Amino acid sequence: LALGACGGSDSYSASDIIDQTVQGHHHGQAFTAQSIVVSEDAFDANELSVKIYGEATAPCDDFASTADGHIMFSVPRAVGEYPLKLTFGADNQTVTFYVPPGSNTIATEGIIVIESIDGTEITMGVLAKAGSGNSINGKFTTQICP
Repeated sequence: LALGACGGSDSYSASDIIDQTVQGHHHGQAFTAQSIVVSEDAFDANELSVKIYGEATAPCDDFASTADGHIMFSVPRAVGEYPLKLTFGADNQTVTFYVPPGSNTIATEGIIVIESIDGTEITMGVLAKAGSGNSINGKFTTQICP
């Protein structure tokens, strides 16, 4: 487990998110989102779990296994801006860059913005940074899986 920074920064805003496919670097390798799975959190109906894959996966496959891993985070099920920061309170918001079999790098710099959400679809943007080898920036619209 590696932390990208000890504390987040509130200096990021929605305007820092580029209107492009989510892309950047994942553990030092160029990364472009090919599949995105958004589903209701198994433990909290007011939270959504998001997984971003650099390879094509089956739609709504919340447990897809890819050789290069994925990027994952949970976010409130509500329109808003969610700055990344590592806390032990309710406002904790991080993004995890995962590489199998168990390498996690936690991003605490950036922001997640939910632009719109309804019962079946979500539009959001994400900007996350964790050191020099892990960063993503972009927007997407996708279905909310059951």
